[in-house]
Amino acid sequence: MNYLAHFHLAGTNENYIVGALLGDFVKGSLAGSELPAEINTGIKLHRQIDGFTQRQPSVDKKTYDGPWRRYGGILEDVISDYFLSRAWSDYHPRQLEQYADDVYHILQTNNHHLNEKALNFAQRMSEYNLLCRYRDWSSIDRTLTSIGQRLKRDNPLHQAADYLWPHRAQLEDNFHADYPALITFATQWRDNQ
Repeated sequence: MNYLAHFHLAGTNENYIVGALLGDFVKGSLAGSELPAEINTGIKLHRQIDGFTQRQPSVDKKTYDGPWRRYGGILEDVISDYFLSRAWSDYHPRQLEQYADDVYHILQTNNHHLNEKALNFAQRMSEYNLLCRYRDWSSIDRTLTSIGQRLKRDNPLHQAADYLWPHRAQLEDNFHADYPALITFATQWRDNQ
């Protein structure tokens, strides 16, 4: 899952939402972390969601051909936010625009907890309203190209949107088949904290 899904699955706890962002920017053990305990719990939830997603039968890197297999997880993450944003009203009662504004506000209010990379990304996310832009197929291309530019090794991610386009119906079916189970998993995990 990518950012929109991670925020959604974090529920209504603002610290979990901050942790949902930091899950991609804080690596390694959280032992001795100076972050508030609930933000660390949000980071743990992010990691649990990633693990749960990778165990789903429909998330199989063998689905992708040749050079794409190595990047299957990235492709799944990005396209999942596309499908979620397009069907947002099926999963959340608030309009996506309102929800996105709430998330941007939470991240801004808690920016003192964000490391430099997370802070820069949160500012860019708000400035370009990325959570709402995921609805447009062109965002797939921009996002995957941007990710590809940050990777150290040469990669084909700048061509990934064209590769994914003919597979989008099957990928969308997979997303809608798996996402309700992920919501249940995240809700139960949060309830047990």
